[in-house]
Amino acid sequence: MEISGKVPDEYQDLNNQQIVSLIYERLQNDERIETEELKITVKKGVVSLDGRLESEGERKLVLQLLSDSMGFPTIVDRIEINELGIEAGEIAEEVAEEEEMGGLFYDQETREEAFDAQGISSRTNFTGGLYV
Repeated sequence: MEISGKVPDEYQDLNNQQIVSLIYERLQNDERIETEELKITVKKGVVSLDGRLESEGERKLVLQLLSDSMGFPTIVDRIEINELGIEAGEIAEEVAEEEEMGGLFYDQETREEAFDAQGISSRTNFTGGLYV
């Protein structure tokens, strides 16, 4: 099923790429919105948003600007929120490094050294009956 929408009257004479450029320009003029990881496309009057933003508030600002300020009635929102500001590649690298080391404490000696440095016996029975 293909979605179609109505291009606001003031943008009727523009082609899709010109509309996309205008949207990016408007978003970049708002200092609260980062567009680096945002992909915008326009087809048959429908604005599609893909990529990442840092917060739900930033996402709402984008949607409000497109619908209320610019008048686009049909918006497809596929934005992912990355509130921690962590790139997916960074997470994958960290996990790979941890796996190479065999986990946080990859041998008993390192584990005991870490606990000793914190003044904790590695054989202490903590509240709740969990041994570390």
